[in-house]
Amino acid sequence: VEQIIKKFKPKAILCEKPLAYKPEEAKKIINLCESHNIALLVNYIRRADPGILELKKRIDENKIQGPHKAMVWYSKGLMHNGSHFVDLLTFLIGPIKSSKYISKNKSIKLDSDMDFSLEFKNGSAIFCCLPDKNFSHYAAEIISKNGRIRYEYDGKITWQGIVSSENIENKKSLSPDHEVIPDDMERYQYNIADQLYLALLKKQNSLCSGREGLEIVKNLSNLIINN
Repeated sequence: VEQIIKKFKPKAILCEKPLAYKPEEAKKIINLCESHNIALLVNYIRRADPGILELKKRIDENKIQGPHKAMVWYSKGLMHNGSHFVDLLTFLIGPIKSSKYISKNKSIKLDSDMDFSLEFKNGSAIFCCLPDKNFSHYAAEIISKNGRIRYEYDGKITWQGIVSSENIENKKSLSPDHEVIPDDMERYQYNIADQLYLALLKKQNSLCSGREGLEIVKNLSNLIINN
């Protein structure tokens, strides 16, 4: 970022995730960009996906009702890949209020594979790390008051509402019908570019800001440092 600012005058920097591995570095990047009037954004790709934006709309309109409880699987590093889903849940039910270490699988340079939990403004989540020596896996299940969201590795999103039992009074269960919420993950960076265009026009957009990226770095680095 320092080298870019010395030679160019960008209107925006789209930074690869995570924003940094240490909060001090993230703060330095933010201060540099703010002092040069540069919009700083972090490339958490799922925020720009039409399927995720539809979920966000339904949650905000209380069509998918909180508080929410989530179970997330990730592999290949808490900061490297786990942060994708931390940001996703921050976007949907955040911001983060607190974090709690559960157990560690292994340490990685500047990173870690660990199980942990997060409390959000409108829910909570448990994150479980799958050792990548077996296979890669990324998925999330979010249980809400009135149904279940499933997010699969390839970006597929399904919603199940609830139905009442025909035979047992006051018994409700998940509907056998699954609504597939269309995604566009095959064009994920194209969708990021669309949102970046809105950001350059100073219009409302769904991208992760530098300040939001800093909060993720702070919470996850604290888990790594303290455990």
